[in-house]
Amino acid sequence: MKICFITNLLDQNIGSYRIWIKDLIDNLKKKTHTQVFLFSPENFNNNNNYDAIFFGKDIGFKDIKKISRLSPNSTTICINPPFQSDYKTDFALVGSIEEEISLPNYECIFFPLIEFPFFENQVRYQKKNNDSVYNIVIHGNSSHLLHFKKYNFKSVLSNVVKKINKNLKLTIITEKNPAYLKKNNFTSDDYETEFFIYDYNLLPNILKKQDCGIVLSSFSNNYDLFLNRSLRDLFIDNLGKNSINLIFKNKTNFGRLFLLWQFNILAISDLSLSNLSLYDYKKPNMLIVNSENQLEKAIIKSNDQNFKNEMIQNAVITRDYWKDVDFFVNQLIKRIKK
Repeated sequence: MKICFITNLLDQNIGSYRIWIKDLIDNLKKKTHTQVFLFSPENFNNNNNYDAIFFGKDIGFKDIKKISRLSPNSTTICINPPFQSDYKTDFALVGSIEEEISLPNYECIFFPLIEFPFFENQVRYQKKNNDSVYNIVIHGNSSHLLHFKKYNFKSVLSNVVKKINKNLKLTIITEKNPAYLKKNNFTSDDYETEFFIYDYNLLPNILKKQDCGIVLSSFSNNYDLFLNRSLRDLFIDNLGKNSINLIFKNKTNFGRLFLLWQFNILAISDLSLSNLSLYDYKKPNMLIVNSENQLEKAIIKSNDQNFKNEMIQNAVITRDYWKDVDFFVNQLIKRIKK
């Protein structure tokens, strides 16, 4: 079988390239002995009669149309295309049900955003808390970090410091600079803040040190989004004040949560659908919050070493269930061959 990937991006720090192109190429070669080729649109070589052509997230309709015409017998797959687009490919590769339902013009193939090769044996879940410092990590781009505003995050951490009788260190991994973080109320004299611009190669050493990670991806009951008061009142009356109004990006997936589990870090999540799909009621594997008060309680609860170890052990069970690279690669090949 011959498969071709088309992209202009060869950056390890871009997840859609690292997971859906680089790691996928490596696993296709190892697991299926497939011949794999990688080109930019300008250097595309059509001499190999490809069974399938994958178009990277950075490739637009013009290049997809041109290359598809040059290879009319190839199965075409675009990687996580824009919301409600229609690139006229045979499939779209997605990492969540949210992404799939945002793409009604495609037949979608699910391939999870899990870091392969798997980060195994990075830390042990029995790791003891530092007696004097509790380490919390948040990671994501600037749009992800906006969700922390709803929770008055700075105030939450200041309260936690007073109640756990420890120093607290917040580690932030994102693409923005420290001035942005200070402006958006992530820093305080009550706790230490350390900032890293995302670097895939440095990530393991940063995450090894963390006790707890927080992943927020949604807004709920945010009726203030309705600037028109009459519309807001009508919305509340129709749904009832006991309802939860959930707003999330249509490109939401569980990739950021799963990364914490790959380093045996206790995770705190909001009501994001992809994250909840991994929750185990019989063996709880994460803490779920939807308010400032709940987040504060969850962080304090996560400081209990026995509780944390139990949660991480449960998370490891879920994590190991999902790390089956062969299954997802084989499912992908089956869809291509149909």
